[in-house]
Amino acid sequence: MNEQPTNNSNTIRWIAIGGGVILVCMCLAAVAVIGVAGFIAYWAADASPISTPILENDTLPTPTFSPPSTINADPPPEVSGEVVAELEHAVIPPRDRYDLASRFLGIDDATVTPPGEFAVGDRTTFWVDNDDTSRTVEVEAELIYKTEHA
Repeated sequence: MNEQPTNNSNTIRWIAIGGGVILVCMCLAAVAVIGVAGFIAYWAADASPISTPILENDTLPTPTFSPPSTINADPPPEVSGEVVAELEHAVIPPRDRYDLASRFLGIDDATVTPPGEFAVGDRTTFWVDNDDTSRTVEVEAELIYKTEHA
């Protein structure tokens, strides 16, 4: 007993294809209607009368040209060799926020106790900010690698 495929599956396939074609045609028609409406609105806005001022005596104002004024600035002051030598030999301290707070803001106790030395395998807790969720959470971490600099 060989069963022959029925026309039922072919009919459903053609109905689905026909429905898809109708849907695409409806979308294209909607786009065309919107385009025509936009063109008509643009054309109607462009065709509106613009009031033009009427000049008396039918004369246009003549533009005037004046050359830019010159600026007479004094030349910069001469820098003595003494100042240049002082700047070249000046010792600029490293940027230390605690020293800056002490010198410029008058904060006397602007120091933080260093956390100390950690060995590989040490565990400690600290606070972490998550900028995506705007939350601060306490986490525990283990030191698994250490170099001579950090």
